Amino acid sequence: MVRHWTNQSVLNYSANNLMESVNENLGSPAVPIGGILPWAKTLAGVPAIPAGFVQCDGQTLSDADSPLNGQTMPALNAATQFLRGNSTSGSTGGSATHTHDDPDITVSRGADGSAQSGAGHSGSHTHVVTVPATASTNQEPPYYSVVFVIRVK
Repeated sequence: MVRHWTNQSVLNYSANNLMESVNENLGSPAVPIGGILPWAKTLAGVPAIPAGFVQCDGQTLSDADSPLNGQTMPALNAATQFLRGNSTSGSTGGSATHTHDDPDITVSRGADGSAQSGAGHSGSHTHVVTVPATASTNQEPPYYSVVFVIRVK
């Protein structure tokens, strides 16, 4: 089926109607149940989430018409996680914090516990390295935040 739209009808086409039209014209759902999509929810002009989708916010789905009824949706929005490909879904990994070792810094301790460096040093001396307990750096690449949604029916 081919549809001809005027500019006005395209502007008035809702997100739900658009999804129904895409599904109808493709002969099968454009997004399968369980498909996760990024959604620019707060971008000006973006319509409300289409029927059959919910946000990936960790909620337990309560929708008798959905095959996912009673299941907990992935919590992808609050956890600020990246999606990662795998042969199965649902596993998690990574860490919110990490440490770095600097192989170029070597410190040896003298018999009295003082830090010493270099061969043939004269006298006892101390090196103090202070690292704040809360020292951390953001290692994320540049990003644009989206709200992840999942098709549930």
